[in-house]
Amino acid sequence: MLHEIEDLAHYMNLSVEAFIASLAALGLLLLGLCMCCCCGCNTRCCRRCRRRNKKKKGPDVKSLQQLSEAAKERAEMEELAGLAEEQDAASSKQEEKPCLGRILYRLDYEFDSSTLHVTILRCEQLAAMDVNGTSDPYVKIYMLPDKKKKFETKVKKKTLNPVFNETFTYKATYAELIPKTILLCVYDHDRLSKHDLVGEVRLPICMMDLGQTIEEWRDLERTEIDPKALGDICFSIRYVPTTGKLSVVVLEAKNLKKMDVGGASDPYVKVCLFYKGKRTKKKKSSVKKYTLNPYYNESFSFEMPFEQIQATHLQITVVDYDRIGHSDPIGRVVLGMNATGLELRHWADMVANPRRPIAQWHRLKDPDEANYVITGQKPPGPKDKKSKKDKKQEKDKKTEKDKQPDKDKQPEKDKQPENDKQPENDKQPENDEKSEKDNKAEKDKASEKDKKPDKEKKIRKENF
Repeated sequence: MLHEIEDLAHYMNLSVEAFIASLAALGLLLLGLCMCCCCGCNTRCCRRCRRRNKKKKGPDVKSLQQLSEAAKERAEMEELAGLAEEQDAASSKQEEKPCLGRILYRLDYEFDSSTLHVTILRCEQLAAMDVNGTSDPYVKIYMLPDKKKKFETKVKKKTLNPVFNETFTYKATYAELIPKTILLCVYDHDRLSKHDLVGEVRLPICMMDLGQTIEEWRDLERTEIDPKALGDICFSIRYVPTTGKLSVVVLEAKNLKKMDVGGASDPYVKVCLFYKGKRTKKKKSSVKKYTLNPYYNESFSFEMPFEQIQATHLQITVVDYDRIGHSDPIGRVVLGMNATGLELRHWADMVANPRRPIAQWHRLKDPDEANYVITGQKPPGPKDKKSKKDKKQEKDKKTEKDKQPDKDKQPEKDKQPENDKQPENDKQPENDEKSEKDNKAEKDKASEKDKKPDKEKKIRKENF
């Protein structure tokens, strides 16, 4: 190698050291060029990756805020209108409500031992439930939603102002008590018949400050169950704009409509996703047998790109399962940008708070009425809705109208004068004369046809 390098150096009229230095300089130049090319390629690749990532990225925060704010404004306007109607209805009902009495209770929570003490002190001015103008009252205490475990006070006979002074304890942490509600029910005891409910009081623990002892009077109320009510359902929704995933967690339902003969139901929940009025996906929960207050806590996930969020609707249906025959839907809730009231607000809160699950209770609606949100049509108003009785009445009226002209014609025929009847009788002989002439003409034609063959026979004989 050294000899070859020396020969090349002499050939180029350079010394060996200068030749080696020139080779090193050329190598460095080549390395520099390679590095520049690599850097340029890397920058181009990075730009392309950034562009792709920008395209894949979800919507801007501004677009999310604009959608949620517009939906919330519309929901607030509808809620205000609904509140005004509810206040008018409540004011009219308050005038009709009778006085059922009131109850004095005390709540005391010990954080050290995690125990809640509920004391029923006394009641005043209870409504008389017996014929003699008195009652035999006692109090039942429930910790909702659990109605199996309960406490009862002693029965106080023949009084409308009973004094109890009885204390009951619940062992539970503060976190476990927050979602629960204390239910105090005052009953009238009867030996031979069912005990009558005088009134009740509901105490949501989340609305109370258990840091101090609570002692107060509350008026008794009587909850009137609406026969048309279908029940309530609680579920949470969570949306991630970057991945375009919608997560639905069905938590529980309560006070469902009785669908079976035995007074219970076998409910399950069906979750469907609609895009532009067409169903894209459907998922079902497990069946909970013989209950009107099922607990599920089951999650479902769907793919929903942000570009499709304005034309997408979430439909949640509670169905009564039947082994034989068709399963009947109990009620339905539809969420989306075309929804109204709580359904629209729940959807808007989900859009405004990405990656955060938002839970809400919803009142179940009639399945046919809820579907109007998906189709974009307006539900029929109370004037458009007609019951079966109204439809039958309309049919009866139509049949009566059809029968009326026949009845009107009959007296006209009876009232016709004799002079009007005479021309009809005069016309009858004319018709008879015409019929006789026609019969004679037909006979003449038939006789002529019979004579023709006889003439032909005579002509043949003469020729022969």
